[in-house]
Amino acid sequence: MGGLIMIRKKLLLLLLSLSLLFNFSAIITPSEAAPGDPGRIEAEDFMDMSGIELEESSEGGFHIAYVDGGDWMDYSVNVENAGTYLVEFSVSSPYDGTQLQLQKAGQVLATLTVPNTGGWQNWETVSASVQLPAGSQTLRVYAVTNGWNLNWLNFSSSTEQGEVSIPVTGPYAQYLEMGLSPADLNQVTTLKTQNTSVNHTLKYNAGTTVTLGVNYMVEQKQVLFKTTDQNGNPLQGNPLTFTVHLGSSIQVDIVDQAVVAVPVFTPNGGTYATAQNVTITSATPGAAIKYTTDGSTPTSASPTYTGPISVTATATIKAIATKAGMTDSAVASATYTIGSDSGASNLALNKPAMASSSIGGNAADAAFDGNSGTRWESEFSDPQWIYVDLGTNHTVTGVRLHWETASARAYKIQVSTDASDWTDAYTQAYGTGNTEDITFDPVTARYVRMHGTERTTDYGYSLWEFEVFGQTTPLPPKASAPVFTPAPGTYTSAQSVTLTSATAGAAIKYTTDGSTPTQASATYTGPIQVPVTTTIKAIAVKPDMTDSEVATGTYTITAFKVVSPVNGQMVTTTRTPTLTWEPKAGAVKYEVWVNLTRNDYDWNASGNLLDRYTKVAEVTGTQVNAPSLVDRWTYKWYVVAVDGSGNKSQSDIGQFSVYLPYIEQVDDGVNIINGSRDLNKNGTIEPYEDWRNPISVRLDDLMSRMTTEEKINQLFFSPESLDGLNEKAGYVFSYGTTNFMTDAQIKVSRTQRLGIPIAFTGDKIHGWKTVFPTGLGLAATRNLDLAWQAGDLQRREQKAWGFTGTLSPVAEVNTKVLYPRVQEGTGENADYSAAMMRAMIAGMQGGPEVNPKSIMITVKHWPSQGAGGEQTVVYDSTTVKWHMKPWYAAMDANPGTVMPGYGSAPFLDPNSEGAGVSKPTLDYLRNVIGFQGVVMTDWLASATDISVRSIRAGSDVMGGAVASGTDFNTLVNAVGMSRIDEAARRVLELKFKLGLFENPYGDPDYPTTIWHSAESNNIVNEAARQSLTLLKNNGVLPLKVNNGDTLVVAGPRATSDDMATDNIANVIWQSIYHDNPQAKSYYQGIKDRAGTGVNVVLNDAAQAKTAIVVIGEKSYTHGTEWPDKQPTIPADQIAEIDKFHSRGIPVIAVVVMPRPYVLTDILDKCAAVVVVYRPGNGGGTATSELLFGDYLPTGMLPFQLPRSVDQIGTDHVNNQLEKWDLPYDLGATEAERAQIRSYINNNQPVPTDFGDPLFPYGYGLQNFNPSP
Repeated sequence: MGGLIMIRKKLLLLLLSLSLLFNFSAIITPSEAAPGDPGRIEAEDFMDMSGIELEESSEGGFHIAYVDGGDWMDYSVNVENAGTYLVEFSVSSPYDGTQLQLQKAGQVLATLTVPNTGGWQNWETVSASVQLPAGSQTLRVYAVTNGWNLNWLNFSSSTEQGEVSIPVTGPYAQYLEMGLSPADLNQVTTLKTQNTSVNHTLKYNAGTTVTLGVNYMVEQKQVLFKTTDQNGNPLQGNPLTFTVHLGSSIQVDIVDQAVVAVPVFTPNGGTYATAQNVTITSATPGAAIKYTTDGSTPTSASPTYTGPISVTATATIKAIATKAGMTDSAVASATYTIGSDSGASNLALNKPAMASSSIGGNAADAAFDGNSGTRWESEFSDPQWIYVDLGTNHTVTGVRLHWETASARAYKIQVSTDASDWTDAYTQAYGTGNTEDITFDPVTARYVRMHGTERTTDYGYSLWEFEVFGQTTPLPPKASAPVFTPAPGTYTSAQSVTLTSATAGAAIKYTTDGSTPTQASATYTGPIQVPVTTTIKAIAVKPDMTDSEVATGTYTITAFKVVSPVNGQMVTTTRTPTLTWEPKAGAVKYEVWVNLTRNDYDWNASGNLLDRYTKVAEVTGTQVNAPSLVDRWTYKWYVVAVDGSGNKSQSDIGQFSVYLPYIEQVDDGVNIINGSRDLNKNGTIEPYEDWRNPISVRLDDLMSRMTTEEKINQLFFSPESLDGLNEKAGYVFSYGTTNFMTDAQIKVSRTQRLGIPIAFTGDKIHGWKTVFPTGLGLAATRNLDLAWQAGDLQRREQKAWGFTGTLSPVAEVNTKVLYPRVQEGTGENADYSAAMMRAMIAGMQGGPEVNPKSIMITVKHWPSQGAGGEQTVVYDSTTVKWHMKPWYAAMDANPGTVMPGYGSAPFLDPNSEGAGVSKPTLDYLRNVIGFQGVVMTDWLASATDISVRSIRAGSDVMGGAVASGTDFNTLVNAVGMSRIDEAARRVLELKFKLGLFENPYGDPDYPTTIWHSAESNNIVNEAARQSLTLLKNNGVLPLKVNNGDTLVVAGPRATSDDMATDNIANVIWQSIYHDNPQAKSYYQGIKDRAGTGVNVVLNDAAQAKTAIVVIGEKSYTHGTEWPDKQPTIPADQIAEIDKFHSRGIPVIAVVVMPRPYVLTDILDKCAAVVVVYRPGNGGGTATSELLFGDYLPTGMLPFQLPRSVDQIGTDHVNNQLEKWDLPYDLGATEAERAQIRSYINNNQPVPTDFGDPLFPYGYGLQNFNPSP
């Protein structure tokens, strides 16, 4: 077939050459061009070309078609006048993101992105401005990617004049003010962004030179402006000066400020016989160095280093480096022991030692025997370590290493009190060998270790002597940190702040300028007067004790007050309440900011979504009507007063709620009285029934009316059976049977004494009626707005029928390959997982908090089982930081329920109790993570002892358990009535927030017509499209088939769809129970897309152009389909590929991959490999469209893929060849793992290129160009 194509192209080139010879001399007819402009050139009028073909055009004549990446066409263009020209290209493409370039003599003049025009014959124009010299010249149109057609190009100098709209876009900013010079055509000179993403539009005439810079920014971050010139060359800066052209746009990048390099001391700290002159340098040019010599922490007020410091007696020098626009460096410290002070004893002399290895009789003890002729020598590999046991805890201040020639380039000095948990005291990346004197801040330790990660020679590590210095007594106890009274916060008047410490006799040192206090700071003697916004920092000090931790308190003193609504007021009569505030003297206008419900939050930004504000008005008076507000419980707002000079001052923050509920109209035996439901059917409206009351009032009243039995029942589930329904239960685990939910809710309303609605929840992991990809697939899209859309779709579909909740999303970072439930997670990158949590939860809740438009989501599985699975979670004090990121992010979106998993986390609970019955683990959730809602256990048996253990530990609801299995008297006696009340209040408060007491049925704002609607299917199909990840393509994609060609669709998942059969693979858990008639199997999708002229055969054919083999696992829940969590492709599925590969038929492998697989055995046998994860209802359609090139691939792996099982190990805690709690470590060295841990420990982004995986995190071809 390839030979026929080559002959066809050569014949076409010959015919075109003859045509040009006899019919053309590149006569150019101008189109909308000025006299002397080159004008319009038909695409087929090239001088020369490579690779392209011609087709008849819908506009007459021919156009360029069948373009592959690297193809080109050369055109002769005569330019009469040198200058700037607008070059227009008439293009078509059914894809997004294809590109072409205009080149001259190898130089790129412009790069253009071709839009998706909706078809190969639907023409649109794209353009770029270029500079062209006078004279005849050859210009080349070059194909950066395939997937586009070209009809003509046009050169014109006449349209570069006139008005240009310039978008200015960027990420979320707390407050960013940018200045322009000159003013734009609307006289704008200032662009302001507050608590939102940067999004402005400027208007200038083409050719105007503009300068854009930062006037002011609240956050200590760097801003960089980026654009391109008219030739496509990148420009960037702050300020940025550029010349406006038709394609101008500005990207605003906001990143954390660079950190000044840490000061370096010369000579190093150590022991010296004579006085030393110490120089201090920083690698950051222009940095100033601030230092102290009394051991205190330097601040901006400390002396500035101007020259060598003479150290004549033992002293500790500490220094920081500072520079405007950058973050201060970390504190550097060096202790110099001089003369008679140098007689410190070696604490390690003749003490027992251990080492990772030793050779040639050079044992570890030889490094501590005081004999400079004996040494320790390790094996010739990295890493290696040696430590000494000092016998008891000491205060260690430094070490001296006497190296043999074989020394360490990179190493750490680590300390421990138990030889198990090691803390880094000193890190060296460029060791000098010989004798190294090392000092560090005093630390209590019994064991001191040198941990080497990089050698200076090919030999091992070799130490003549390893000395340890310090004091023979441990560090003194630490003083208690100061406490502030009143508590830090926002106040409307000056405050008198007192400081106290629980340590008797301690003195308190403090600052009020934000600097870190030292013993040289002001001493607290009495109340501190705070008339304006001030940050106080304080430490407690006492002789013979270690200084306390720094306590910090910020007191915000507001300039004026908002008046109404404030203080939690409920607005129940209008959705546009009048906002009023006090006048501020001198103000000429006021900006009004409200934390509106939005769908475009900066999902990557940390911080509570309730604290994201939108400017809703700018007025001169002291009141304004709010925009229409949806029902929500926590609206916050403030006003900014602006005086005639532009100075701003902020009011205090007001808070209110809006609730104008829809009252259900179902015939359920509950009458409506004065607009409220008479839930207890007594003919009057009690306080808990009156929706106009605050939730706290309703909740207190309801709790006062409930019996102990009624309270406890709220903590349990009822069977999903109308006959067996427990009307008093708090929940029903529901498969989503619509009639049952309505009938059950009616039965509760008719028969329950107080009419408390029941809540339905189930494992709708990735949608209910119209199912989107699982979390892994959504993570592969790298599209957070699409994740929000998916969550919002599930919310609207469930609200349409009163399906209260879902047991999702999953806030787990997937760092363990052999964890089956990776399929529900969000991948290996904790930062992206965190962003997805904010987006998904906000979508499912319909806003930044639980509200009457929310479904009741349950975030799981606490405490992040991705680091071990459903048995033991193995993170430690460092890696717990990685795995907690999505949990902190989930709290930013304020969910109502969290589910602890079955696994234990020994780091949180040394007794290794399962999370749902572990008080330390649940206390960490409450007290550290900050969750205050309902804790619902994973599914448990109905038994009194389990209920007692769970509720006593802090769980509120017994997941899946019915109340009849628990003896209520035993439960109350064991846990106490106050604990029962606490749990019941949480459940009932959540139901009030969801608006269930007013409408426990379907929401009329969301009709059931959205189920499987075109809009809904478009969302899930697009999510599937963007998730599909192309790992390999040798040119077989996109498929190009002709009438009569045969395609085979084979493999065990070829006929997998979303219907209730035995071959379900695209959907999991209870998302499988609701059939979508638009969902297609892979076979059906390919057959439909290929059309009637192509033979699409299932399983096999004697002859075929290509075989599409669909492999992977069927749907599963807790355990994998393949035995023993096997990550390798089974032999029978490899055989499906072999039967085509062995016959020379190109194979496209479509891999249903719910977890990381080893693809090594199939990679070389396949012409292309596409990963589809669990793609939901759109899997079959999206895959067929991708194979035929209807869109370009965009998915990226959300995890590394292993080369072999030798990189993984087994599912046993003692055989972790990959570390279950570390990201990106497949095939990594121990040195690399130490680096990963260092990044995590220092709260820095972790690079994704560690280890030696088959494919790295984030891999995915973004076009159909042949891959390496």
